[in-house]
Amino acid sequence: MSSPSQSPPKGVLGTVLRLPRAVLVGAGVLCVSISFLLFLAPLLSMRSQSMDEIVLLDERASNIGIVTIATNGFDAVRLVKTIRKNGKFKGDVFVLGDDCSERPKDATYIKVPQPDGRQGAKHLKQEVFELTGAQRLLYMDADMVVNKPLDDFFAAIGPWDPSCSAYMFKERWYTVSDFNAGTDLLDKVHSAEWMAAWKADIEAHPEYHRDQFALRDIMATGKYNLCPLPPDVTFVADFFSRYSLRGIYSKTFTHWTSAKEEKKPEPHCVDRSD
Repeated sequence: MSSPSQSPPKGVLGTVLRLPRAVLVGAGVLCVSISFLLFLAPLLSMRSQSMDEIVLLDERASNIGIVTIATNGFDAVRLVKTIRKNGKFKGDVFVLGDDCSERPKDATYIKVPQPDGRQGAKHLKQEVFELTGAQRLLYMDADMVVNKPLDDFFAAIGPWDPSCSAYMFKERWYTVSDFNAGTDLLDKVHSAEWMAAWKADIEAHPEYHRDQFALRDIMATGKYNLCPLPPDVTFVADFFSRYSLRGIYSKTFTHWTSAKEEKKPEPHCVDRSD
């Protein structure tokens, strides 16, 4: 007695099974492909985000210029050379100078009148945006050198904190001031009010031979907030830094401070009054 033939499944499953084999294979491949893409989507998103962060970092670094003041015989040739060679910095470098020392190569030289003494040159720091046309600047004293590529340094700063009037290196533990005025990251908008107050205090105290004193005055008002730059500087005036086994060039920046290295200027340009 022959067994009854098995009837095909009914409903959706039956309809699917009656489809040609090529269609079923194609549908299977499509399902696998969709699943694979769903698996890759988060990874691709992370990759895209990382690339966006790199682009933003590059844009942020490219928007920062570097400026220094080389007046009354102070020489910025070595600083500019190390910014380009060691710092591998490709952005704008501005030198505000009075032609009393050699003009550095590979920098935009902006001629300014010879200031009246060292403190007179400090007024120029508060005018860097008007003189350069830049939006954000890293000011560096001319007696500094750069020892390493600057990309990591700028990356460590990150986006500008709106609560910060400016960024500076923290002062050495034995000094009276909290911040060292020799290196300032400045923003045309965020730093404007603070820079105007600093300039006004310098002008109000001609007896000050350093702008550091005026900086202490305006910070004591409590109206402004300075944020620290990454601690990546060696102050050569420090005994322990000068004779450290790591060497004075172990960090990104070396600041000679009182141990200034500069070329001898023309006699009529010399002004070392302190």
